[in-house]
Amino acid sequence: MMLSLFSKSRKRIIVYSALFLLIISLIDPGLLGQKARAFDLFGFTPVKKSNYPVAPGVSHSSYTLKGKSNIEALNMLTVDPKNPFIKLAVTSAQGKVLAIDTVRNQAKQIDKTGYKVIAGVNSDFYKTAAPYTGQPIGLQISNREIITAPSTSKSVLGITDRGQAGISGQVKMTAKLQIPGTSGYKISGINRARNKDTQPNSIILFTSKFSTSTKSSGDEVEFVLNPEKDSVTANETLSATVEDILYKGDSKIPAGKWVLSASGTQADQLFYNLNIGQEVQFKINFSHGLDEAVQAVSGGDLIIEDEKITPEAEKDKYERHPRTLVAVKQGKLYITVIDGRQPCYSDGVTVAEGAQYLAKQGMEAAMNMDGGGSATYAMRLPGDQSLSIVNKPSDGFERRVSNGLMVVSTAPVSPLSKLTSTLGDSIKVLAKANVSLPLKGQDKYYNPVNVNGKSIKWTVPSLIGKMDASGRFTAGGNAAKGRITARIGTVTKSINVEVVKELASISLTPKNTIINPGSKQTFKAMGFDKQGNEIQLSQEILKWEAKGSIGKLDAKGTLSASTRIQAGKIAVSFGKVKTEITVNVGKPPVLVEDFEDIDDLYTSMAKATNVYAVPTNRPNPVKEGTHGASLSYDFSGTSGTSAAYLHFKGKNGTPGRMIDSRPAKLGMWVYGDSKSHWLRAALQDAKGKSFTIDFTGPGRLDWQGWKYVYAVLPANVTGPVKLMQIYIVETSSTNKNKGTIYFDTLRALY
Repeated sequence: MMLSLFSKSRKRIIVYSALFLLIISLIDPGLLGQKARAFDLFGFTPVKKSNYPVAPGVSHSSYTLKGKSNIEALNMLTVDPKNPFIKLAVTSAQGKVLAIDTVRNQAKQIDKTGYKVIAGVNSDFYKTAAPYTGQPIGLQISNREIITAPSTSKSVLGITDRGQAGISGQVKMTAKLQIPGTSGYKISGINRARNKDTQPNSIILFTSKFSTSTKSSGDEVEFVLNPEKDSVTANETLSATVEDILYKGDSKIPAGKWVLSASGTQADQLFYNLNIGQEVQFKINFSHGLDEAVQAVSGGDLIIEDEKITPEAEKDKYERHPRTLVAVKQGKLYITVIDGRQPCYSDGVTVAEGAQYLAKQGMEAAMNMDGGGSATYAMRLPGDQSLSIVNKPSDGFERRVSNGLMVVSTAPVSPLSKLTSTLGDSIKVLAKANVSLPLKGQDKYYNPVNVNGKSIKWTVPSLIGKMDASGRFTAGGNAAKGRITARIGTVTKSINVEVVKELASISLTPKNTIINPGSKQTFKAMGFDKQGNEIQLSQEILKWEAKGSIGKLDAKGTLSASTRIQAGKIAVSFGKVKTEITVNVGKPPVLVEDFEDIDDLYTSMAKATNVYAVPTNRPNPVKEGTHGASLSYDFSGTSGTSAAYLHFKGKNGTPGRMIDSRPAKLGMWVYGDSKSHWLRAALQDAKGKSFTIDFTGPGRLDWQGWKYVYAVLPANVTGPVKLMQIYIVETSSTNKNKGTIYFDTLRALY
């Protein structure tokens, strides 16, 4: 039986230790895109873990686990929605259905005094193709208003005004348009794109929350309505008056108005039964008790139902990706984000593995939200005023998404109650290092409270070091342990300090960088013990060295770069422990094409039966951002040299894309089809002379999946250069086949 939104658990659940369950429940992720291997239940070692409160009724936990061949990084938020100071809110990007924005920007839309967003995650899957970019796949209700609703949603999280949270599957909408003298008409969707294949004869209701217009095209008849109230809500009789009738489609949606869009036979029916000035009524209901929901948001498949893993989850067991999962247990909400696609940091999990992890913790119901590069876990760190991204999104940046699930604190701000260390309660410090021990303040409700550093009174055992008037700690020269205490009035904070004399490893950031000639770049070294725990240090006690003629490096790791293009290395060491990175002095990479749209690209062919390019959306191959581009070709049955060209346009639509000066090479992501062709590019130099460069050799476009490839420009080329096209070539008559390759993020490298 489907778990109703407001049903109570009928079973008593034995709660094991969270850490034990985490260790025994994660599956060995294996290689991306390959079938997941069997899970070693006891093969994980926790290397990092933390847990602390975020607000009344809200706590954060994070774990880094290592297995024999994989590693997983997890963040989990536990929320008690019945806490009187806690609210849940579902947000839309820019307040619209057809929009995308980051989770933190969506949080700013609702954040205000007395209503502070303390955490947020990405939510529903959404359409990425224009003109419907941003439309969630399922139901969304915000503050009782129906923002968007299909006839059926795979899974829905609903929250009532009493703080009850429930997850339901296959949620049905029943929506009816009532016109006097008729039996009424079914509404197929609210603020949705019409599927002309499955909904040829349908009625869609639009509000200004959708976009500026209906985006419809074809045989629609659209009726502009003046509603008695602006918002569309469930389980109420809603009245509106017909103001206008339009026949062109893509009608404007004025603020405060609705538009009723009818197609096919339904358009014919409404045309004869509706007139300007006529009043109509609507009644909208949802299954599973969701009429009572104040907030609701959909996801993908229901992965746990009645405490059991669903068949849909068990089937999804082949590819590991980042995941955002939402679950409920005993009235609490559990939001988990598992990072992935990042070897040596986190490999990700299959949906089946994520479901097993949650089932091991006794979750009653759970749903799979949008994952991959969308997986985002934002939270207010202790003492901070704003949200930080706590996980590591696989795109390398916070992706813009359709909607978000926010956790809000309404707790009043009160006097300082607690001091918190941003470095943690226990730290290691390298002998003789001079480091800052930053403290932040919180009140009894975990709201941030400003702390005046000059008012802090420090107590430091002389055995471990000393503290100066500015609050900087200088460690002693010998290995030792002790406790530092900070005090403001009656509020104290203790930090356990261990002074160590050795490092096991050093890391440098930024890694392998390119800097402008004549500019400055500061590098930061971090030290670690054998277990991977950070050791606090000061840069000047390390030995810094610049190799090659890249510039002058000072004792704190700041490089004053050469005024000429150079290549070299930055090395840093402490005793026998050493690391180095590559540094290039020259122009930073320039983005030539991000493939987020292909309006400025076009195709042609030579001795091919078909060549075309289309924008790609996930789950099709996309490496970075929201879109990529595919180039499909068919060389079958041809003779001679076949080619499929992807041409670039300039700013004014003229042939060729101008690239400033002369790059050393072009680099881009290519998703190969293993058909063993040749990938090349054609350019023009500053004098208009044409030349070609190779991303692969003949027959070497032979891999399956993503690979970053380079094409080197001849040294005698004068810039600026113009990129005319990239193209696939086949010269052999024995390899005339068809296929598709994908491109993403083309850059000029200097």
